[in-house]
Amino acid sequence: MRIKPKSKSTIKQKPKSRVKKIICWNDYVGYPVGSHLDEAVTFASNAAEKFNGIKQFQNRYINVWCRGSSGAILAALFGEKITGYINLKICHVKKEGEFSHIFSPHPHSLGINVIIDDFCETGSTLNAIFEELTKSDSVQIVHCLVIGTTVATKREKRLSRKLKFKPKIIITNKI
Repeated sequence: MRIKPKSKSTIKQKPKSRVKKIICWNDYVGYPVGSHLDEAVTFASNAAEKFNGIKQFQNRYINVWCRGSSGAILAALFGEKITGYINLKICHVKKEGEFSHIFSPHPHSLGINVIIDDFCETGSTLNAIFEELTKSDSVQIVHCLVIGTTVATKREKRLSRKLKFKPKIIITNKI
């Protein structure tokens, strides 16, 4: 008896687990970011330069997701330097127990989602941001992760084990 192969529409494809592109440069951002503003400006400027070179992000709405004061500073500096977008919103995710200026992020529903942070140690901050992103009206994809220092000591494989999401592009200061 001959078995018919499944049609293409019924074959389930595995989601791609690898990051499509990693863009790097060589510098450093100190912690806390507020005490190292010169380094933060350089970091945000370099990240924005790399981001501006990605054609698929041009003429789009941009949601820059961040958490904490360091993330908020970097998001503002990064947002100031990126160009070629239609509109930009900074979506600040509150830390647990933080109640100042209470509001929920209101991202562009079809916007490019960018998560920015100064470093990644356990992945908990990035995962918390992603959880808020998934609760929003936004597209449920992290298009770009802009991340600093600690990722430089970790390989992409180790980082991806810690994260609940797979960014399409990582922009980082070292790898």
